[in-house]
Amino acid sequence: MDEVFNTGKLAAIDQVAGQNLCVNYPQASEPLCGLEQVKHAFSRARAAFPDAYFMTEDTIVADDRVVTRWTMRATHIDVFWGIPPTARQILWTGVTIYRFVAGSIAEIWVYADALQLLQQLDSTRR
Repeated sequence: MDEVFNTGKLAAIDQVAGQNLCVNYPQASEPLCGLEQVKHAFSRARAAFPDAYFMTEDTIVADDRVVTRWTMRATHIDVFWGIPPTARQILWTGVTIYRFVAGSIAEIWVYADALQLLQQLDSTRR
């Protein structure tokens, strides 16, 4: 996943995820499902934060799950969640849970600190 997140190589997703991959976000009303939809969403996020770098702080493996606690550093240069580019450097933290089936990622749950990100992107703050 380091190759996908830190270099933006979307093709690497095909090597680790199943075609029916579903990604769950608390901010979304329903999961994002299907490999092509996931890639499209990821490419939009990479456009907003092209220099994004994820650092894995902790990893826990149990049965068919892998849990990572991560920190992301990036510069906001394109629209994200409807927020115009701010050119601000951000630090964002979260936890991601991956569920595997037959050696491929089948489902992902992302719990990121949305308030932390929104406060950093708030145009009224300096």
